[in-house]
Amino acid sequence: MTTATFPPPPFAERLVPAAAAPLKKDAAPTSPTTPTRRELEDETLRLLSRSAGGADVRALCINLDRRPERWEAFQRNCAIRGVQRFPAVNGRAVRPPAWWRQGGGAWGCMLSHIRILEQALSDGLDRCGGRGGVLLVFEDDALFPPDFAERAARFIRALPADWEQAYFGGQHRGLRVRQPQRVNDEVVRPFMVNRTQAYAVRGEFIRVLYQHLCDWPSHARHPRHHVDHRMELLHASGRHKVYAPATWIVGQAGGPSDISGRVTQDRFWNGWGKGPSPAHRPPLWVIGLHRSGSSVTAGILHRLGVHMGNRLVGYENRGTGGFEAHGLATICEEAYPFPSVEPAVPVVTTRKLLREWIDARQREAAWRGTVMGGKYPHLCFMIDMLLDLEPESRFVHIDRPVDESIRSLVDRSVKATDWLRATPEQCERLQRALCEAKTCALARLPAERVLTLSYHDLIASPHAQVRRIVEFLGLSVREEQRTAAIAIVRRERRTV
Repeated sequence: MTTATFPPPPFAERLVPAAAAPLKKDAAPTSPTTPTRRELEDETLRLLSRSAGGADVRALCINLDRRPERWEAFQRNCAIRGVQRFPAVNGRAVRPPAWWRQGGGAWGCMLSHIRILEQALSDGLDRCGGRGGVLLVFEDDALFPPDFAERAARFIRALPADWEQAYFGGQHRGLRVRQPQRVNDEVVRPFMVNRTQAYAVRGEFIRVLYQHLCDWPSHARHPRHHVDHRMELLHASGRHKVYAPATWIVGQAGGPSDISGRVTQDRFWNGWGKGPSPAHRPPLWVIGLHRSGSSVTAGILHRLGVHMGNRLVGYENRGTGGFEAHGLATICEEAYPFPSVEPAVPVVTTRKLLREWIDARQREAAWRGTVMGGKYPHLCFMIDMLLDLEPESRFVHIDRPVDESIRSLVDRSVKATDWLRATPEQCERLQRALCEAKTCALARLPAERVLTLSYHDLIASPHAQVRRIVEFLGLSVREEQRTAAIAIVRRERRTV
């Protein structure tokens, strides 16, 4: 499981207000109600149409046939109603020309954007009754924040009437050459914009962009340019009216990349013109020894919508590992290499790396409308550091008798052939040191900041323990999320 199948965030259901009670006869009219989710999802397209003089708007999302899970994830996350799927070109199947130097994934991405423009031109969207229609293009990894509709509305209303291309998400480039020029509080005119996960083009510019991307002799002189690099050159010419929000609205969801092949993290490029960060809630940390049930606990949180990180790895459960974020696991292992009980790097180094990791995950969680979580057994050694970095941190403590955890770790180490292999003496020393560290640190915390789960209670009565977790965090979850969380425990039960 990757972030491509990340459970829908807890805010998803709260956007829909409860149905209003019917008015009694002769009752006085009520004040306007909060817009429904459907109204919010329609608003973006209505405003785009209005910004183009009432023109038609076509909204499309590029998605490969072999990646249906990404289309499903996009549909769950998308804050705009009426976005249609556009089949992406499989660049590995069509094979790029000999001069191309960036692989089949990037070639397919280039052709997909060209084909969208080509179809719009074939249908006359560039003319559209003389007004020129609007083409709104998304890639299936576009990541919408909870307040997208409100922020997009402010941006579109503030767009100058002469706009030709409008970005909702991207990355400013060429900042040393020329900084983006502020148009008003909501809009900037950029020098160059990279990334193509969310943009709109309008009228005659649809043809201009199509012809620019199809200028193969020019492109062949730059064989490593992706589609967004080609668009950058058009922006840099200064001949066209390209605009972007003062602070980016749409991010890019993490997961396996069809272009680079790497597993990426959620990204929001707000390095320039950075506004206030979205409000975030205190982070949540899973505290438990090796082989104590910390992995199943982290899996429960993941299924309930807690943002546990992007690239989830670890020994347990193989597919998702122990629900440990790769970045956090790396920090912890550098600090306390398994099976050591002594720090291997200066505390200041670990603290700096944790600060950076927490800040990035907090931003991602805030944009998802959920809470950030982290899990790794060696966090038992770092509870005081976590509290120093985030004083309002909360903890889910999974408690299994230490002797059982020791025996289980010894059994695992016997089977291991790599860095996870350890002697029984090393296993016992590590587990007892972790137990002592967590016991002392958690004892100093107020009871309302710590939820302790008995491992055996979790295995025996998962429904009740999952309910305790939901209540402790104040999550709003759907029944299918709760069912998926309990399924993690049932799988664990088979190995006990």
